[in-house]
Amino acid sequence: MARKQLPPIVDDDGFPDDLHEALNDGKPKIISAFGRAGSGKSVAMRRLYQSWPGDKLCLDVNGNAEPGADAERIARADLSKRWPIKRDDATGQPRPRNLHYRADPGSATYVDDLDRAVGMALFPQDHPVLLWAGEVGELMPNAVAQPNMRRVLQQNRHHKITALFDGPRPVGVHPLVLAQSRFVFVYNVPNPSDRRRIADSIGYDPAAFDAVHNECQRLNGQELKRPDGSPHWYLLWHQLAHQLFIMAPLPVEPEQKTTAA
Repeated sequence: MARKQLPPIVDDDGFPDDLHEALNDGKPKIISAFGRAGSGKSVAMRRLYQSWPGDKLCLDVNGNAEPGADAERIARADLSKRWPIKRDDATGQPRPRNLHYRADPGSATYVDDLDRAVGMALFPQDHPVLLWAGEVGELMPNAVAQPNMRRVLQQNRHHKITALFDGPRPVGVHPLVLAQSRFVFVYNVPNPSDRRRIADSIGYDPAAFDAVHNECQRLNGQELKRPDGSPHWYLLWHQLAHQLFIMAPLPVEPEQKTTAA
């Protein structure tokens, strides 16, 4: 593909303004990210999650989500049918909570536990919550969404829930994850069937998408020796604008670990 046919390259110092505005406009939405391990998807989702000022819930499958210093670790026994509102002792006003739940993959109730946690973020229906589900395929084995996750995918507009989903392969997740995403982050996705799934879902020519993905990886190869250690060029699909962008690596924050998921 000729250079002039490639999407715009955005070399800003961080996320584009449209993404920040969308995240904070008060409207429920889904943002998804896909890429192989170490390609940068979790770094992006972590940045978005930590920038959210209100109530939020991190479902941490692998134990390396790093939801923030203010995160409150909760256990299976703490899962309830609605958000556990906590009030300030002095004012009596609700205090934003950052809840961090790690289910036990060895438990017979593992998938159900994850879905119960999703349900906690859904209710009360008019209560805004940000949900971050890394390794989203764990919440929908064989691409089958559990009851509360179905609500998120099909009816998130009727709940005030904003969801961040990430994983290595889109082929293994429910089709509505991509179809309902306002923004889609694409890092290094080496499997052609995964790239085809993304292209078909967003309405982009698969051959053209492959060419753009290859250009992004070419840029990654040139950036591997950057002194700040941020070689993660990525693609960003903006659903409302129906536009694909090539995005420069996010700047490394001083406290950020050198590993990326």
